[in-house]
Amino acid sequence: MSLLEAKSICVRLSGREILKDISMGLEAGQVTALMGLNGSGKTTLLRALCGLIPICGGECRILGKQYLYFHEKKRAQYVAWIPQRASLHHGVTVLEMVLMGANCRLGMLQSPGKAEKSRAMAALSDAGILHLADEDYASVSEGQRQLCLLARTLLQDAPVMLLDEADSALDFGNRHKMLALLKRIAKEQKKAVMVAMHDPNFALNHVDTICLLKNGNATRTLFPLQDDVMEMEQALRAVYGAVRIVKSAGRCFLVMEDENCP
Repeated sequence: MSLLEAKSICVRLSGREILKDISMGLEAGQVTALMGLNGSGKTTLLRALCGLIPICGGECRILGKQYLYFHEKKRAQYVAWIPQRASLHHGVTVLEMVLMGANCRLGMLQSPGKAEKSRAMAALSDAGILHLADEDYASVSEGQRQLCLLARTLLQDAPVMLLDEADSALDFGNRHKMLALLKRIAKEQKKAVMVAMHDPNFALNHVDTICLLKNGNATRTLFPLQDDVMEMEQALRAVYGAVRIVKSAGRCFLVMEDENCP
């Protein structure tokens, strides 16, 4: 059984059906890339799975529980969320921002103790920004704020982690570090991770599964380490158009077909 199971979920926004009858599962220990063209419904799907927007049909379960109907604080114990852009919070340090990840397990008026602060420092270290712990959150770069939110998510310690292009503000090195960390956390702590991303080459070589969206429908799930290259190429063509997969040095690269390309 999948850690997260979504069955026949639909979402309507402003009277328009954005997601149509989507069924999918996220497995413990795996990182899934959510991919599709702009406007295909990636952000809407992630927000729906987090309970940030209502579904109008179907159901979602984590560990067998219909978590979408839980109070926000309890729901945060099941699913963690990193948005595409980090919102600004003035007057708090990076460490204080990370410590907010412990709120879902604290009682009313309870403050984080030494144990939570120690875990927060460890999460900052894992994210590679321990040196920013005492910096004003609003003063650091957007990429560093994204890493701060990743550290907060690690402290939150939910079994499912959903990220909406959280690597978009990161430089080349930090993108690889973030995904490597997510893969390690997923494997070691048996979490299910889904990351919306735009770079198919990054996905083809670094994730366990790829979920393809097109026009609000989940068209196919790919397994880069198992699937035949020709089958993956055909599935990616259905989403991205005239593309082909080229193998080089043991890696797969998706390229646009062009008469000027060999």
